[in-house]
Amino acid sequence: MARDRLGQVVPSDNTCLAHADTWFAVEPDQRFVACFAFHMPPLPAGDYAIAASVAEGTQREHVQPHWLDEALLFRSESSSVHAGMVGMPQRRIVMGIASQG
Repeated sequence: MARDRLGQVVPSDNTCLAHADTWFAVEPDQRFVACFAFHMPPLPAGDYAIAASVAEGTQREHVQPHWLDEALLFRSESSSVHAGMVGMPQRRIVMGIASQG
């Protein structure tokens, strides 16, 4: 999850929901690696922090043995966001005069 300077969660996701059928055990001496690729939505200019966690169990019953609130700090320098917490990129905008009838 990414939080703004006020600690509000802006975009967020949960890999458990995307990989509910992918379960595996990580032993204490093993190294676990996760790579994420995503399209960051347009954000208002400002400072942000990404939090990451590792959990064990199911979506309904789990324990988070490790949570890192500021795993990555970044800044949005300029933005097309005019209102709200995130932008919504438009795929297409069509405008014109409606015919009467």
